[in-house]
Amino acid sequence: MKKSSSPRPGRGVVCALGNVDSEIDHLERVLAGEGVDSLFGRTYWRSRVIEVQETPGLVPRQRERLKRLLSRFTDGPDNSG
Repeated sequence: MKKSSSPRPGRGVVCALGNVDSEIDHLERVLAGEGVDSLFGRTYWRSRVIEVQETPGLVPRQRERLKRLLSRFTDGPDNSG
């Protein structure tokens, strides 16, 4: 039996379109605090943002919020993901 592997980082789940705003709200709250350098680490939170970015049907405002969140990961020692 062939193993299925997900090409997506993290949990491999694309967010449901109806949950995108609440997921972005959550990510904004966590990353405004300790998130980037939290117990879960930069790679985990970056992959969560990318997962939401991959949701089909995002509106420009949602894409901008996610882009802003992702930019938080470019200013640290572990920005490779």
